[in-house]
Amino acid sequence: IDFHALASNGQLQESLTGFRALAESEGFILVHPDGVGTPSGWNALLNTTSGIDDVQFTSDLLDDLLRDYCVDARRIYATGFSNGAMLASRIGCQLGSRVAAIAPVAGFYTPDDNCVGVAPVLAIHGTNDDVVPFAGGLTVGVPYPGVEESLKQWAGTVAHCSGAESSYYIGPGLRLESYEGCGRELSSLLIVEGLGHAPPTGAVAEYIWSFFKQQQLPWPTSYAANAPVTPSGLP
Repeated sequence: IDFHALASNGQLQESLTGFRALAESEGFILVHPDGVGTPSGWNALLNTTSGIDDVQFTSDLLDDLLRDYCVDARRIYATGFSNGAMLASRIGCQLGSRVAAIAPVAGFYTPDDNCVGVAPVLAIHGTNDDVVPFAGGLTVGVPYPGVEESLKQWAGTVAHCSGAESSYYIGPGLRLESYEGCGRELSSLLIVEGLGHAPPTGAVAEYIWSFFKQQQLPWPTSYAANAPVTPSGLP
């Protein structure tokens, strides 16, 4: 599931990212829901006065997808850009027992919500982002703590990582920060040097998908008794 930015929509989000080509080549289902409101968005750090429960909306959407499509319930992933990344952060916190991993792009933060079954996280952020500032500041008039501080908080208070932080380059201008001792709740940040406020394309989208492919929910799952735990239609 790929959530769009503030004042955007699912169709535009699909056209901006590199996930459609990956979905066609790798054979996975790609979903781009539409937020509501004026401007359209998600109740996550921003848009909090909307009164919309977008976490419940996402949970209901998962129920619909599991009922209507051949979906492996152990391999459901959430990503998003900007305000969509903020919702993906909430999903990883509150629906971590239903999604196998999250990859918020240019908007990862640690929600104040009570987290349930925390999902592994790969956050992505450009150092030159001046909309959701990399080092923290105001985004649309709302304080943002910065992505490195957010990951530190997530690793400490949400994922309860017991090990040290590591940082190394995985390619030109691509630096990966991660925390050790997190168990399944892997906590990492891909820093794209020189990148502004931009959705994932090219190598970044491919890296997200490679991260997702390595993650799956453990057996037994904590789904409701009537929810499938294997792709529907299989014996």
